[in-house]
Amino acid sequence: MNTDIPTVRKQRRTVKLSGVTGVANTEEIHAALAPLLARKGKVSLDLGAVERTDTAVLQLLLAFRKAAAARNCPVVWLKLSESVIDTSRRLGLFKSLGFEACAD
Repeated sequence: MNTDIPTVRKQRRTVKLSGVTGVANTEEIHAALAPLLARKGKVSLDLGAVERTDTAVLQLLLAFRKAAAARNCPVVWLKLSESVIDTSRRLGLFKSLGFEACAD
């Protein structure tokens, strides 16, 4: 299996990202996330299988988290990969994204 190909899976109010995520697939990720803001309720994101990510994806997730909060849609991080944790810390986005609760 080629792990360089990102995967975006959406089931009800849960989105799971895997593989290598980056600026090249932010539109696909955005397309999976945007409809979740149409209805109130918890949104779950699973980033446990992300092998590598970049600033663009983390900024998109931060913008989504802020938009969801404005609509009373709490975002719950189900799993975070070490790559996501490391990259978000290096970029200073770890706390802004609310990763503390999931990374413990």
